[in-house]
Amino acid sequence: MKSAEVMIEGDNLFSRMRTALIELGDDETRASESAVNYFDDQNRMYTVFRVGYFDPWDPQDDGILVTADEQVRIPDLRAVDHLAVECRWEDLFANLTRQLAELLGETIWVIDGNDVLWDAARIDPDRILL
Repeated sequence: MKSAEVMIEGDNLFSRMRTALIELGDDETRASESAVNYFDDQNRMYTVFRVGYFDPWDPQDDGILVTADEQVRIPDLRAVDHLAVECRWEDLFANLTRQLAELLGETIWVIDGNDVLWDAARIDPDRILL
C-alpha cells in the first residue's frame, strides 16, 4: 500500500482529521477509534491511522530529510503529532490533504516515501512518492 507520514505542530491530529473527514465524507466514510476510511466520489480510499510509522526523531540532524522546495519550513519533529495515511492515488492524497489543512486552519506536513518533506498546501501529485 502507498503511504505517507502526516504531521502538525500541536496535538490531537487524529481526532481533528477524523472529525474533518467525517464532515467531508458521505455514508461510505467509516471511522473507528484507530482509523478512518474516507471514499471519494470515484470510490477511491484515503485511510488515516491513529498511529504513525516513526518514533519522533530529528532527521535534520542525520541529513535524511529533504524539502520538496525552498519554501517548506521544517518543523521541530520532536514536537509534532503525527500519523500514517494510506492512499493509492497521489492526486486524491494531495487534494484531500490540502483540503484538510485548510479545514484545520494550520500547516500539515507530509513525509513521503523518499523522505521528502512537503507542505500540504503545495503537494505536487506528479512528484510525491507515496
